[in-house]
Amino acid sequence: MKKNKIFFIILIVFAFQLIHSQNPTAYEFQWQKEPNPELILDKDYFLLGTLSDYLGREKTYKNDDFVDNYYKGGTSLMSYIMKIYSDESPEFVVEKNQYPYNSVQDILRSKKISKKMNSFYDFKHEGGFKYFLDPKDKEWRKKQDDYYKSTEPKDTVYVGTMKANLFKTNVQKISFIIGAYSRYGEQKETRYCISLYNSVSKYEYCIAILKQLKCTNIEKKITDNNIPTNKLVYFKPSRELKKYLDAYKFLRL
Repeated sequence: MKKNKIFFIILIVFAFQLIHSQNPTAYEFQWQKEPNPELILDKDYFLLGTLSDYLGREKTYKNDDFVDNYYKGGTSLMSYIMKIYSDESPEFVVEKNQYPYNSVQDILRSKKISKKMNSFYDFKHEGGFKYFLDPKDKEWRKKQDDYYKSTEPKDTVYVGTMKANLFKTNVQKISFIIGAYSRYGEQKETRYCISLYNSVSKYEYCIAILKQLKCTNIEKKITDNNIPTNKLVYFKPSRELKKYLDAYKFLRL
């Protein structure tokens, strides 16, 4: 009886290991997959490519450690980003979103990496302040008016657009496109597509870089009759870019 019990426990452990080896978690998955060592990316430009450009990049005084928001399905990419920066001691913090009125799941924070990413942008104040109100609060309008009338220091919002002349090498350009595609792309037969909602500067950069990388069949499509506006670019990658797209396709699985 005792032998049967031991055998049964071993069988359960084996089955558990088998299941998890076939269905690794997102974090485990990243550590198991390694791209071709000859196709290494510039991690800063890769991360830049992944960053949200929805109405520009936002920066505030109280949010100086903000890297980016990640939605459902973005855990794998976020884990990979944390991995490639591990040699810089970035002190990443993953914060679970507490605000109930958007679909953000995780917020990635690091003062060091945030500062580095913000250096790629020009920021300007457009009159906004960061202040959260509960729309279910019956007095939210009054509280909002009181906030704007008050003399207390406000968390000013600065909106960033990507600087000009950021890219000097092909590796930087490829890294940026791989980052953008890993998060916002999809493949349709032999053509690839990058889709960016309400993009302020990243969309035009993607088009320019795809041309510089000698991609073909580049087609722009903007659905400005919808809210939010979806900006898409279709392309057939050059032979060199295709190698990288294949090597890093695990980021989209």
